[in-house]
Amino acid sequence: MKVKNKGWKCIFLLSFLCLCLFLQPNPVLSSTLINREEYLRIVDTQNPTLLALVKQAKAKFSEVQSLVAHQRLAINLQTENIVFTGSNKNEQTLSLNVLQKIDIAGKYLPEEEYYLIEYEKSIFQYKDEKNKILAQAEKAFWEAAWAKENVELQKNILYERLELLKVAQEKYKQGMVPELDVIRASTQVEESRSFLTEAEAFFQNALTSMNVLATNQHLNMIPETALSSLSISTSSVLSVNSSTIELILANRDDLNILNLTLRQLELSRILAAKGLSPMLEASLGYVALTDSEQKESLEGDIRLSLVMTVPIIDGQKSKLQQKQYEELIQSTHYNIQAKETSIYQEVVEAQNDWEKSLALEKSRKQQLDQSTRELAITRLMYQEGMGNQLDLLRAQVENQRVQTEYLAAIRDVYKSLAELKRVAGGYSHPESGPDKES
Repeated sequence: MKVKNKGWKCIFLLSFLCLCLFLQPNPVLSSTLINREEYLRIVDTQNPTLLALVKQAKAKFSEVQSLVAHQRLAINLQTENIVFTGSNKNEQTLSLNVLQKIDIAGKYLPEEEYYLIEYEKSIFQYKDEKNKILAQAEKAFWEAAWAKENVELQKNILYERLELLKVAQEKYKQGMVPELDVIRASTQVEESRSFLTEAEAFFQNALTSMNVLATNQHLNMIPETALSSLSISTSSVLSVNSSTIELILANRDDLNILNLTLRQLELSRILAAKGLSPMLEASLGYVALTDSEQKESLEGDIRLSLVMTVPIIDGQKSKLQQKQYEELIQSTHYNIQAKETSIYQEVVEAQNDWEKSLALEKSRKQQLDQSTRELAITRLMYQEGMGNQLDLLRAQVENQRVQTEYLAAIRDVYKSLAELKRVAGGYSHPESGPDKES
């Protein structure tokens, strides 16, 4: 009886596990269809890298405020205890002091500007990373949209080849075709199954890339856009001329960071030149309590102190620093020129790729129309017994290739547009890039 009870327990446990697996939500059924605009909005607001950069910018602003705090007024409550060793006496004094360093050399303004530039650079770093991540996200979106439609394409091709296999088997039974036709049709079916398996795996990988960019939480977003249903417009092509290049350069945040770095070096040179400048410190004190023998004259007294410090020799530190910053300024000028040249090259190449993708899409569309008509005629001739199987198989393979290339051409159009928008700084500065809608 114990053995039987154990057997029933095992059966019950297995049934419970099967029920749990059956009730587990299907990831495909729990997925969310999403369009491009909504997806980019989620990436913009929930991407962990961008959120981290926002926090860093806020922290940098607090840091700037703390670094210039020494320029402000300071108030101290001071206690003083004096011990006279000869007479074995001591005096205690409690006073309130107001301190202010007076910038007679003009250091405070360039120093404050230097630190504020650090904050501005953190903002531009955020915008530059946003431009890159949103471009990467849009490319991932179109890659996933293409992979989704490619899965449907491979399913349709598999269905067509299964139908062809049925026709070949029926004709073989009637003695109308040799067994070789059935074998060829079966081979084509298995090949289509393998293509479908590869397409489904690629689709899952594309969805993973797309979802990882969007959020640090688990989501299963799927593009709702069908590539083949989109109408492609050429209105977004940029015209590379002096005005557009100037606009793009002004909105490329990586270049803006270099320009700010140049300004910081110029300020550092100014501050280095003031290295031997005098500093005046003013102090206003009020003696609140004291037990000194001169209590009547000290208590309630207000004391004003002015201390001027004049550096005389600093081991040529100021002079050497000025020379250092001169060299760094020249180096940064060259870096800016190199970056501007690189951006110009990126823009020209991105525009060429965009125009090439448009031309290829148009060509692939014409090839697809011709191949589809050829396949329909060849299939009809085979079904009517007027054509051979080899011609049909060749037409099917060619049509599959053309359909796949056409979908890829549409995908490449939108990915090249995303790259064109990135090099123009269009994701962080929409006014400098191509139109959002294509």
